[in-house]
Amino acid sequence: MTDVCIHWLHGAQLDFVIGHELAHIQQKHGWRNLRIAGAVYAGIAALTLAVPHLPFIWRVFFKFGVILIPLLVFYSVSRRFEFAADRTALEFTGEGEIAIRALATLYFRSGVPANCNNFDEMFMTHPSLWRRIDAIARVGQVPIECVTSFRKQFNERADDFNLPHGPE
Repeated sequence: MTDVCIHWLHGAQLDFVIGHELAHIQQKHGWRNLRIAGAVYAGIAALTLAVPHLPFIWRVFFKFGVILIPLLVFYSVSRRFEFAADRTALEFTGEGEIAIRALATLYFRSGVPANCNNFDEMFMTHPSLWRRIDAIARVGQVPIECVTSFRKQFNERADDFNLPHGPE
């Protein structure tokens, strides 16, 4: 949450974003993420000590996994926390369409692509906009017509500014 958000968002949209950030605090996502990361690194360290001497090619794969696995776990947990914070903020505000507009404004203003493939998303701390919108629409019971219309508007606006966007 930055002061720049205050310039982009107002009223209920700002309420949703503040609710989202407060949900992270209330649900202790920062501490939980730290504990999970510590446990993963401790497990990897124990595995490293337990693995006997490996042939060169296996050592390369093993070392690559030692680096990659904790990152993938961290990013996966972080994305799950984002969905949980969205859900909590939506329960607080009760406005699915406003939540969608708030997220879209943040993604649009910050230049973050609205959509990405599954591989790219594995290395992101936040889910793609379209995945978050789909989840909010399900939980907030936003009609599919509204979501479809919104996607079309977002894509047209992204075209005006030559920004990447998601499927129509």
